[in-house]
Amino acid sequence: MKRIPPALLAVSFALLLLVPVLSVSAYDPVPGQELFPRLQSPRFITTGAAVTGGSDAANPASSALQQRIHLQAGYTGIVGDGSWEGHAASAGVVVPTRAGVFGGSLGFAGVGYDALNLGTRGTLNLHAAKDLYPNWLVGFGLTGTLTDQAGVTPFSGGANLGVIHLLGPVSFMPDLRIGLALRQLGNGPPAPFTPAVDVQARLLETTEVTLDFGTGFHAPSFQNLVWRVGTSATFFDRVTIHAGWHVNLREQLEQSVPAGSLLPAVG
Repeated sequence: MKRIPPALLAVSFALLLLVPVLSVSAYDPVPGQELFPRLQSPRFITTGAAVTGGSDAANPASSALQQRIHLQAGYTGIVGDGSWEGHAASAGVVVPTRAGVFGGSLGFAGVGYDALNLGTRGTLNLHAAKDLYPNWLVGFGLTGTLTDQAGVTPFSGGANLGVIHLLGPVSFMPDLRIGLALRQLGNGPPAPFTPAVDVQARLLETTEVTLDFGTGFHAPSFQNLVWRVGTSATFFDRVTIHAGWHVNLREQLEQSVPAGSLLPAVG
């Protein structure tokens, strides 16, 4: 019988302890607040913030296998009513060392829609990751966000925990992995104490094209459920096309909440 890694047990135990505490707290985000983290990366807008790898903002364990210094940057423009209504940009770096993989990123986002009332936000992410066990990646991160909203500048932040299990080839799938994360163990928006789980499978892998499919969900503050499904196709290891779809349970059940998560996204 295989032994369960202590890192996975620690994250699972933390989830069990937090559920009864958070169930008594109110959760009433402003319209659009749950969508704001997706502006951290153009990829998040399509496939969402999946925790199976690819973004340390979603799961701090994502960079555990990096062997070279990695730089990344992204920009998102929001257009509405014939004019620019918002901008978002991010930049980050990952540096592998003998002790582990360390990195950080800066993000900025501002949305001008009055109905959303999101204001302008700057975010700093710091993270560390390591492959502690065969096929098990673990990570720890810290996040801080400063918001300028209606003349008020609140600060929010917290810790992030993440685990990724690499199952390797399974049946007809060249690669299968499972990710688990517990994000924003702290205070403030967008949603403190948010667990997330994803499964990703590679359905096709050739020298010309690879095709991945993933699905999962996250539960903001344990009081909502957002399900996502996404796929990505990479051609000649250079060009990648992403497509995704989200369903926000709170948007569908409460008529007073604007619903927009059923719209598919391609990018």
